[in-house]
Amino acid sequence: MMMSLTFLAQQQVEKIVEVKWLSRPADWITFLILLAIWGFAFGLYLLERRTSPLSVRMICAFLLASFLTATLFVLYDPVQEEYTIESHPSTVFLAIDTSNSMSFSDKYPAEMKESLSQLFPSANLDETSRLDLVKKALGDEAFTKLLAENNLVLYSFDSHRAEQMRASLGDSSHVMSAGMTLMRPEGDVTRIGDALNQVLNDLRGERIAAAILISDGQQNSGLITTEQVARRMQGKGIPLFTVGVGNPYPSKDISLEDLVCPELVIVDNIVKLDLKVLQRGYRQGTGSQVNVTIEPEGGDATPVAQQSFELGPEDQAISIEIKFKADQQGTFRVTATVEGDEEELTVKNNSLHRRLEVLDRKIRVLYVDGLPRWEYRYLKNGLIRDASIAAQCFLASADPSFPQESSPGLDALKGYPLSKEELFEYDVIVFGDLNPDMLSDAQHKITAEFVTEHGGGILFLAGEDSMPSRYDQSEIANLFPFRLERSEEDSLNRGPLTKSFPLQLTLLGKDHVISKLDDDAEMNARLWSTGGSGFPGQLWHYPIREPKPQAKVLITHPFEKTSGGKAQPLVLTTYLGMGTVMFQAVDELWRWRARGVAYFEKYYGQAIQWLASSRLKKSTRYAITTDKSIYALGEKVRITATVRDAQQQPATEDTQTLRIIGEDGFEPMLLDKVAERPGDYEGTYIPTKTGPFRVAIVADTGSEAEELVHRDFDVVIPRRESQDRKLNREALAAMAEVTGGAYYDLADWKQLIESSQIGSAPERHKESSEVKKLWDHWWVLAGLIGLVTIEWVLRKVIKLV
Repeated sequence: MMMSLTFLAQQQVEKIVEVKWLSRPADWITFLILLAIWGFAFGLYLLERRTSPLSVRMICAFLLASFLTATLFVLYDPVQEEYTIESHPSTVFLAIDTSNSMSFSDKYPAEMKESLSQLFPSANLDETSRLDLVKKALGDEAFTKLLAENNLVLYSFDSHRAEQMRASLGDSSHVMSAGMTLMRPEGDVTRIGDALNQVLNDLRGERIAAAILISDGQQNSGLITTEQVARRMQGKGIPLFTVGVGNPYPSKDISLEDLVCPELVIVDNIVKLDLKVLQRGYRQGTGSQVNVTIEPEGGDATPVAQQSFELGPEDQAISIEIKFKADQQGTFRVTATVEGDEEELTVKNNSLHRRLEVLDRKIRVLYVDGLPRWEYRYLKNGLIRDASIAAQCFLASADPSFPQESSPGLDALKGYPLSKEELFEYDVIVFGDLNPDMLSDAQHKITAEFVTEHGGGILFLAGEDSMPSRYDQSEIANLFPFRLERSEEDSLNRGPLTKSFPLQLTLLGKDHVISKLDDDAEMNARLWSTGGSGFPGQLWHYPIREPKPQAKVLITHPFEKTSGGKAQPLVLTTYLGMGTVMFQAVDELWRWRARGVAYFEKYYGQAIQWLASSRLKKSTRYAITTDKSIYALGEKVRITATVRDAQQQPATEDTQTLRIIGEDGFEPMLLDKVAERPGDYEGTYIPTKTGPFRVAIVADTGSEAEELVHRDFDVVIPRRESQDRKLNREALAAMAEVTGGAYYDLADWKQLIESSQIGSAPERHKESSEVKKLWDHWWVLAGLIGLVTIEWVLRKVIKLV
């Protein structure tokens, strides 16, 4: 949260007293009238022929002229006006870019490094961020000069503008410069035009002498262009002075954009990592290397894989596959790091981290189905062959003497488990096209509890006979990730054998661990399509009319729609209570075997592993999920937790406290109860730093508290902010030129604040006035009578008529 301080604007008040003549003619007319009055008076007494002293006659002439002059001035209507003058200083606003691009540190060319070193002699320029350089430049001295002649308003801006503080003419600059230190480069986009336009609206009515913009000039969002806002400032007569921050030349950078790593693997299995690497500024084909380390909790990092590769085209991500063997059980931190070179702009985006749980036991799977359909036959064989799975199968329609099949070393089942103790031995249930009447109400109930309370995973395989159309009265229907609406047409969608449809991946499905059958995204998309190198199409599907809000759709029908008009889901997943659910609305993936057994078994193997993830974690009372694994800095991380008490009943507290753990320590976070989902809690967290993070539920609040369950995610620089990192001098200079201002590099910042371009004379306003008539007094009349009386008496004394 930024500091917000407000100071009352200083104003100077001056009291003025003035005498005015309301009816006075032009000065030359007054001069002629006065000349005539005084000439007449003195001429009259000089021409007097009677003998009398000249001095006395001159006194009489003076008195007469004075009387006539005073009478003239009374006729001019003299008044006295008293009023106050208030001086208001002009305003200068300073807008500072606080988007994520201002967190970059630059590799400056020699000439820029030399000039910046003179301004910042103690700074390590290669490691100091752009915003930190701005903070060093905007110290007490700079603010003192800006406040010498104007009020000052300081703004930060990124996706929006925010007024930080306001100081008045002559105020102390210390508080304002201290408040600058609280600014953080957190914005996920830069909207220069929108921000400046909003500032102009904020300051409407104020006299703006000048504006200063400090930025790298890279606008990547917004409705108003930099040219449009510059034209508006030109129309208002506001000169804009722009200050550029950063390196104006293209920079080199290698970034690790994504890291796909399984959450759980069985000991001695191969762990496969999928990485995406992006480069800018390097020549395609340049060699580089990726290193992978695993770090056990409380231990040192150990290298496990290393692979050389060549950089792809600029701004095009390439995929890299890394494999290593998980030969030790435990919880590990997997780190993938792409090597750069000394010319690289930053290495902060060269690494990504994931958590990996290695288990020393197999995933226990129960597979139950009604009829020996083709999907059952091939899936059953694949489960039994998988060395990481301990599977037991039960075919309900089989003869009682038929030996039910299972993995080597496991007993054949006699029927569907009757008790929680038996059913809860499994990690995953694969639930096929089984008639619901073949299970008791108690078996229906414990199956639902297997997911919601025990944390198990369940995979529903749709069928034409019963699944899911006949489960509308069963508790199991509550597990479906869609709203079940039974219809007589539900099982009548198998078309002629010559008409098939492909399976269409959603955006989520393209990168989901279940549906990612090939590391190459383009090849993976071709596999899911029909024809050419794609899988054979499907001939039947169960029509899902509307998925539930929390459901994640991985695969859809290419042209059939839901009741809401969206593509009809064919494969959906969801987290429910403590467990995981997957529903598959087609039953002919066995036809993929035309492309080889590997894809068919890989798909189901990945699904089983994903479904088992909740069950295989440390706690069956707690679960945490985030909506993604990689977030842009400033983006909301949506966190969901499921909490049960010791009796496996939903928690009833209004809030739950979790920990957000980063490289600098941890901070508590509260999740609020979800009213319609007992035991579920939700909240959002907005990260302010890049790097690896973990959200965890711990056993107590101590610093050494044990993590009961956790979820990992990475925070990276937003793609928009990192696409073009160079200083856009041209855009900033063009804005300044339009408004009559000027452009400066940050190294020349002192030239701007020491110049007279920003200063402005204060605006003066006449605020109040009082008018008094000077002739409307008794002593004025007395004076006039006195003058004429004295003159008359003297005339009588010297015996003049």
